[in-house]
Amino acid sequence: MIRFDLTRAAAVGLLALGLAAAQAADKPAAAADSTKSFGGGKGNGRLLSRDELRACLTMQASLKTRRADFETEKTALERDKQALAQDQDALKAERAQVDAAVKSVQDLNARFDAYGAKVKDWNERAKALGDQAGFAADRERKRLEHEQQALQQEQKTLEAERAKIGDGPRKAAAAFNEHVKALEQKSTDWNQRNAKFGEQVQALNDDSQKWTVDCADRRYHEDDETAIRNGK
Repeated sequence: MIRFDLTRAAAVGLLALGLAAAQAADKPAAAADSTKSFGGGKGNGRLLSRDELRACLTMQASLKTRRADFETEKTALERDKQALAQDQDALKAERAQVDAAVKSVQDLNARFDAYGAKVKDWNERAKALGDQAGFAADRERKRLEHEQQALQQEQKTLEAERAKIGDGPRKAAAAFNEHVKALEQKSTDWNQRNAKFGEQVQALNDDSQKWTVDCADRRYHEDDETAIRNGK
């Protein structure tokens, strides 16, 4: 029996990214008193120490890289999702062909069963007739001879159809099941990637929120930034 049990690919569930503040902070704004702030405003709270500033700059660069990786993986997941949908459509068409081939075998088997029943009936009537003589017996014997010729022709027709079908349906069904297994594996792999991607998005979201709290709109000495970028 043909198995058809596709794992349906899950939809990409992207978490809302709270990255606006970090994105806006890629280019720190200068201030008049030789201090700067990440958010482009006047800056709030106490000045960042050099170590704190170094940590903020490092996290800012990391978030930028991770956002780029996020977009790359998002695009790949969407592309692969569409490919899986196309594979599913192709399998539907393939299954229709396999079902038609299997039905032709089933129909032929049913005709063979009906033929076998007719042969059994013929044999029983021929046995019952035996060596009987007389007009009625001769008429029945002629009828049996006529039916025998028809049964022999029917057998030839059925055998020819069976030879024509061959093992094509069996091979088609086996190939179809292999294609289903391959698609199931692809779907499983995609779902695992999508789940991992969701975890990465959540982590990126959390780190972006942390950067916003610890760094966004915080002031720092411009000299400290220059020293950090010079490796000090």
